Amino acid sequence: MTQVEHLMKEHSAVRMLPNIVGAYSPIFVVSIPTGTVYTLVNDTEMRAKLRDAANAELPHDATMLFAWTGPDKDIPVQIGAPIPYRAFRSISEEAQMNVDTRAMRLIKVPEGELGFPHDYQLIVQLRSSVALAVANSHILFEVEKTVR
Repeated sequence: MTQVEHLMKEHSAVRMLPNIVGAYSPIFVVSIPTGTVYTLVNDTEMRAKLRDAANAELPHDATMLFAWTGPDKDIPVQIGAPIPYRAFRSISEEAQMNVDTRAMRLIKVPEGELGFPHDYQLIVQLRSSVALAVANSHILFEVEKTVR
């Protein structure tokens, strides 16, 4: 059975982590549950609000990228192109749903779709000159969940 799964920091499979300032570092790690496959499809929409400890949004030059790791991959493998945070900055979550502006916030999967079984992880990495405050920040995107 396949269904849509909303991944956000409150989800049991997700860990949200502080970043390493100035370097790409994992901030959102999805560990796929046993007996499950998560499929990431091309043009998956992402919503995000990333803030610092003073509750200010991260700078416009911050960049996010999607990656995955698995049993044979110690170094994360990038999925698609980096996504500039300016595509999310100063835009309300409601406005992020606007079809006219969402093209900047789509996760591009060159292969069309990628399926990840339980021993893989999906990762959102961040490069920013400012430290991320996990408590003040959130990310949301969907995957297709298949239980085996």
